[in-house]
Amino acid sequence: MSLTADYQGIKDREKLFDEAKQLRPVFKAIVFVTMFLGMREITAENCQEFFERVWKTEGVLGAFCADSNGPRYITQEDVMQMIGLRTNVFPEWSRRRFERHLARTALNLALDNRRNQEAARGSKPEGVA
Repeated sequence: MSLTADYQGIKDREKLFDEAKQLRPVFKAIVFVTMFLGMREITAENCQEFFERVWKTEGVLGAFCADSNGPRYITQEDVMQMIGLRTNVFPEWSRRRFERHLARTALNLALDNRRNQEAARGSKPEGVA
């Protein structure tokens, strides 16, 4: 199933789009990150939780978008501008499930980096899968 987004509930939603009526990169990143975060919508009640998950995830994976100055991290203000966004992300995740997912992602990333370092040196410690 493809990701769908409904912007109708967003106040001042026209500010999300550029002159060519394309969703600005930071807002497009927010839409797509809903899948990684396990959150289908941004509301006034959950926008702080949404931002905290984004902040933690970008801390592990890096910025989700870039501008002319380089990496562009999503700010709390960006998230607040998206209050009212609804997507078809399913299932929604509890904070605990999200944090387990992020921890597994971080571990896999670290292990991949270590394996790449070892491969570049042409060695691998014995007993490591």
